[in-house]
Amino acid sequence: MELQLFKTLWGHQGTLDAAATQALDAGFAGLEGNADNLPRDELREVLQKHGLAYIQEIVTGGNYVPRRHDTVLEHIVDVERQLELGRPLAPQWVTVIGGCDAWSLEQSVRFFGESQEIAARMGIACSFETHRSRSLFNPWVTLAVLERLPELKLTCDFSHWVGGAGTPTG
Repeated sequence: MELQLFKTLWGHQGTLDAAATQALDAGFAGLEGNADNLPRDELREVLQKHGLAYIQEIVTGGNYVPRRHDTVLEHIVDVERQLELGRPLAPQWVTVIGGCDAWSLEQSVRFFGESQEIAARMGIACSFETHRSRSLFNPWVTLAVLERLPELKLTCDFSHWVGGAGTPTG
């Protein structure tokens, strides 16, 4: 196993080409960002030009704080739609910031289970991020989900369990 570091595009204020140059200069293997909010053709060109890998970020139910009225099915549809959007970028991995902290355990388990099935059917490796306002918003809920879905892969952003929101940097 080889550790690879990726530069996030979250909070980046410059061009995608500048982000790629910064990533290369700092020794990163690639870029991580939300294909739903980026110019995908330009991103694909920049990744190819600089020989960088890509981690796709998916956000369901709107933005980083989900719309409270969106249903489990709407979140699942978001996952499938965004997986399709990212396919031409050949992501090495997909991280999903999904679900809603107001859901019951059953709703969260349905979301994660069906989302995993979609990703598996599409042959895409994906994990689910621990994130405030989302189904994995605290360690106790996360444990309950993992007891029901032990194969669920996590992207652990522990800052959402112990710290503030933080400030994006470019």
